[in-house]
Amino acid sequence: MNIAEYLEVTESHCRLLHPNIVSMVESVELITRAIAFCRDQKIHTDTMALLSLAVALPAFAQQKQHISYKVSAENSKYTQQHVIDVGDVPGHQVRVYEIYRSFPNNAPVINGLKVKETWTRATSDYTDGNGTSTT
Repeated sequence: MNIAEYLEVTESHCRLLHPNIVSMVESVELITRAIAFCRDQKIHTDTMALLSLAVALPAFAQQKQHISYKVSAENSKYTQQHVIDVGDVPGHQVRVYEIYRSFPNNAPVINGLKVKETWTRATSDYTDGNGTSTT
């Protein structure tokens, strides 16, 4: 795969174009190649990593709704987690992860239906523990 085919490059930033990849492993591999390419070209990678992660992990749903409820760690599990050391400054990492949650008791109710389980796929961009996380 020629990574340059999937990048929109300006003087100061790279943007990863959506290559229709649905696997987290494939997404991480593509993002790692993109970061390396942009680093070799002396292009800023923070924004490129965030934009690429946002488009590389598509969510599948028939209808989207915004909901809010509290969860505990008791029935939650990280099923996948991939961390990339960006390499531009010490301690800078981007991460994609997936969390599975089940609700054996006190399940949230949405449109009259009890939620049995949820899957959260998200990204984070941290430098020494400070930064953003997006679901």
